[in-house]
Amino acid sequence: MKEIQQLQDIVASLNKQYNEVTNDNEDDHKPKFTLDGKLVGDIGEVIAAKAYGLRLFRANKHRYDGCVIGDEEKKVQIKSTIKGHIYFPQNKDKTPRYFLAILINEGGTFEELYNGTGGFIWENYLLNGNRNLKAKHPFKLSLNKLRMLNQAKTNIDKIIRIDD
Repeated sequence: MKEIQQLQDIVASLNKQYNEVTNDNEDDHKPKFTLDGKLVGDIGEVIAAKAYGLRLFRANKHRYDGCVIGDEEKKVQIKSTIKGHIYFPQNKDKTPRYFLAILINEGGTFEELYNGTGGFIWENYLLNGNRNLKAKHPFKLSLNKLRMLNQAKTNIDKIIRIDD
């Protein structure tokens, strides 16, 4: 999508301009103009909806962002990032049926980090002693861990990509 590339170009320009007018004093506030957050999430939902044939819900729901068109029972939570990590619900009873995590690349392309059930993440990673299950905040999952789980041979229940 050309709009995503334009937005990324604007952010790069802001960073360049700001760095030209500041000095290297460690006490100075140095905004990074990163897009991670709500904007990245909204962009990721639109990208995923087009790539996987999803209908997005109008209201922001805690567990689900949309569902597969033609299969309203196949609800999915979509998470996206442009760097570092993805958050996953800390309560097993709030785990989404399907969980889709994507990394948005420069130019508006994306990489599928994880596509499968939320239960698969619980059973194959969180319950294996890898996390404090009494955490009060969402789990922070690395991109490499998500890639590994996504490639697991037993991760077969996925949302079908329609734009390949």
